[in-house]
Amino acid sequence: MNSMTGFGRSCFRHEQFNIILEVSSVNKRHFEAVCSLPKEWQTLDRALLERARGKIQRGRLRIHVRPEEASVQNSSDDWIEKNLAADLDKLEAFAKTRGIPFEPDAHLIARLASSRRAESGLPSADDVESELLKAADKALQDLVAMRAEEGKRLAEDLFERIGTLETFAAEIEISAKDAANEWRDRLLERLRKAELSIDLDDERVLKEFTLFADKADVSEEITRLRSHCIQFRESLDTKDAVGRKLEFILQEISRELNTLCAKASRPETNRLGLDARNEVEKLREQVLNLE
Repeated sequence: MNSMTGFGRSCFRHEQFNIILEVSSVNKRHFEAVCSLPKEWQTLDRALLERARGKIQRGRLRIHVRPEEASVQNSSDDWIEKNLAADLDKLEAFAKTRGIPFEPDAHLIARLASSRRAESGLPSADDVESELLKAADKALQDLVAMRAEEGKRLAEDLFERIGTLETFAAEIEISAKDAANEWRDRLLERLRKAELSIDLDDERVLKEFTLFADKADVSEEITRLRSHCIQFRESLDTKDAVGRKLEFILQEISRELNTLCAKASRPETNRLGLDARNEVEKLREQVLNLE
């Protein structure tokens, strides 16, 4: 089980450039990915996104590639100076083979330097593709590891919270026990105090008692609540992307608790139901972080 938040970073050197690749992911109901590349390398975005789709199932992923000159001044100038000297040597050798006097002036050197500076721009997409994809694999590997580690911590918290919810279910069951009989006894006591007689064998009276007993009985809701808690626990034990499944289970738990609170005839039962609903909201907030 993985979290949806994570970060990974990788870099490599190509010619005079340090190329930095960063991947980050945040919560998103579905999978969404964006890729930020220099315009010269835009053709590589599809390959990078395909790499990501193979590892991430849910969340908003951002891939950012940033080339930086190893040293804004020295590296570029050293590279130009080195190649400029090689160009002058080649021109001198060429001139000698043809018996041409070779006396380079400032104008020639300036033109050669300008040409070399033009060549010191970003390398082509084809030149960096292999190294860039390897860097993406490394960064994605780090991101997945971070998501897995955070997912592990989230799972521990969710196990604890679902245990709290199961405790609430047990307390609600005890609190709601014999609620219908208690209501009947209180009603009869009020009738006696009002000096009103009532025939307990009267079909209409029995029907009213039965109707209220059905409304006050929360045993079915408690049974379903426990079943949903078991499903929640079992889902936490899997390595699949279970975020959306857990969201659905919590939705069903909320439904049962809403019905239970509406049927509760005792203040204590209603209080426990409201406390359980608050715990479900805490669970929901955590589950929203899961893949």
